[in-house]
Amino acid sequence: MPPSLAALGRGLLELAFPARCPACGRPAHGGGLCAACLAQVEPTVEPSLEPIDSLSFAVAKHAGPAAQCVRAFKYRRDWAAGRALALLLCERAPAEMLGWAEIICPVPLHRLRLLGRGFNQAAWLARRLDQGQGRLRARLLLRLRHTRPQARLNGQERLANVSGAFAVNPRLAAQVDGRRVLLIDDVQTTGATLHECTMALLAAGAVQVRALTVSRAMGEIHDNP
Repeated sequence: MPPSLAALGRGLLELAFPARCPACGRPAHGGGLCAACLAQVEPTVEPSLEPIDSLSFAVAKHAGPAAQCVRAFKYRRDWAAGRALALLLCERAPAEMLGWAEIICPVPLHRLRLLGRGFNQAAWLARRLDQGQGRLRARLLLRLRHTRPQARLNGQERLANVSGAFAVNPRLAAQVDGRRVLLIDDVQTTGATLHECTMALLAAGAVQVRALTVSRAMGEIHDNP
């Protein structure tokens, strides 16, 4: 089928059977949130320089439909919610940050948590952000030990929990040396995980590390292991 006819066919199907908003269930064209829920997604005001060592940016506050989609995607494998988050990330991430990155690296899960969850939500989002440009290094970082879920810990406990928990894959270390790395995760809370990943990448020779997340919690949250 010619591309134009294929696109027409998809358009007709969407009109007849519109996609549903993963947050509220109302019709939503384009595979993301409906207009009403999108209007409730609060942008973060400015990049945060602390508590991680390099610039970080979240495209939304961890509240409302954004937080709802994060939970649905991470814990219930709601792929519609995942697509909505990927759209938010791609459309609202600073163009300068995306252009700056030479390597896109997701925060890794430990193999035991990966087995339990079935997928790494950060890697899934990073793959869609890269859009086949060849910058994605999904296995660049390793999680060395199975840490406790961060959601159950306070700020100081989170820092201690992930201290020294990450390292660059020795087989891929040469790819980091002298490069600019963009870390990807779904949620930033205290920044403890991003801090440890940043330290591991800088120790392996990265010249600069920045972090991009879908959402940032303005206070303590209970859904970010």
